[in-house]
Amino acid sequence: MKSAPPAQINYLTLYRQAIGQTQSVQLRNQLAAVEADVLAAGTNYDAAMHAAGPHAIVPEIALAGLQDELRGLYGRRVQSRTGSCRWLYDKLFSSLSHCPYCEYGEIYELDHFLPQSVYYDVSIYPKNLVPVCHPCNHKKLQKQPNGSGTYFLHPYFDQLPNIPWLFAAMSHEDGGPVLSYRVHLDQAVYGDLAQRLSYHFRELALNERMKRLSSKILIEMETYVREALLQFNPAGISAHFASEADRILRTHGNTIEAAANRAASENDDYCSGQYFS
Repeated sequence: MKSAPPAQINYLTLYRQAIGQTQSVQLRNQLAAVEADVLAAGTNYDAAMHAAGPHAIVPEIALAGLQDELRGLYGRRVQSRTGSCRWLYDKLFSSLSHCPYCEYGEIYELDHFLPQSVYYDVSIYPKNLVPVCHPCNHKKLQKQPNGSGTYFLHPYFDQLPNIPWLFAAMSHEDGGPVLSYRVHLDQAVYGDLAQRLSYHFRELALNERMKRLSSKILIEMETYVREALLQFNPAGISAHFASEADRILRTHGNTIEAAANRAASENDDYCSGQYFS
């Protein structure tokens, strides 16, 4: 749910380097003969993502006879430590510090944004390779676009607006506060992007993961409330949390910290200390 700049890589040079390690002369010649179609697949990928989204991307039919060979370029040339294009894997892997799908997980592997099982023609296309954490990649698996609003956000192409779209609700459970998260954009204004944000959030089970990540935030907020109640009334504490939510949103965007502070500011019982024994 965070945008990221794509790596600036010459796809023609990359493709030639990848097929250059192919030992079979016949196969190498076959892969060289479809070079223009492979490049066209990358161009069409960009155009569709800019114009309509992932559901509009269709594999190049001209390459249908080489599906396995094109898929194999990723495993043998990019992912393999002895592959001629391992540099691409390492470059993308180190390009981000945290997973752009969730913003919190550490980078663990590369994900084919469109699964190579179907989109074989962009198996090594750099803009189809996203460094992600293992939980996100495991949840995403081989899911394919199924309509304009039913697929994940692409960190290289999708830009979420700089307004609140991640929200939290605070409840009192098992003797203490619990935060639950949701996302929302006005579909009348943002169209497919609003639908895809909801799809992305749901399919990656981000509410459950954010709830677990909130434990440290809740401890810090509770410490503040306990100390602040010695000097301020609940309205002053609420104003503090609202100010913090605005500051974090301006500085870091839609984070769980911003949403948590906003939820605290809107909960009178929490700000008056009634959630704490």
